[in-house]
Amino acid sequence: MTQDRFGAPRSGVARIDAEHEQMLAKAREILEGPRISDVAQDPVAALRYFQRHVLLHFDNEEKEMAAVSFPAASRHREEHRRIADFVASLSVEIVTKGLEPDALSEGIDRLCVWLVAHIQGADRELCGFLRLSRSGYRQP
Repeated sequence: MTQDRFGAPRSGVARIDAEHEQMLAKAREILEGPRISDVAQDPVAALRYFQRHVLLHFDNEEKEMAAVSFPAASRHREEHRRIADFVASLSVEIVTKGLEPDALSEGIDRLCVWLVAHIQGADRELCGFLRLSRSGYRQP
């Protein structure tokens, strides 16, 4: 699959795909700075904004997993926790160490790679299960 570091792979569930696009757009705002939005002028505020968006998305996915009794829910939630912890640690690092712009860019790049890998793996698995559940299919 060809994509830049901000291209969200498609999972097949429109609402989840839209949230993935929004999350990666937030990462782009942080990296591109004030040209796109005022929030990107303050890296701490930008990361907190991004973190709120990520946590809201994870909460939405976890509600859907519970609603359909997704068998891999605990593993999926653990991936969410690791990603959320990384975003939180990046925010703390900026506040305590005054992270340089290059280091912030490197952290956001790493986060984008992590998110895209999560979307391509765990989210595709979840979305396949959601599509089957919505079609009325029941596992034997």
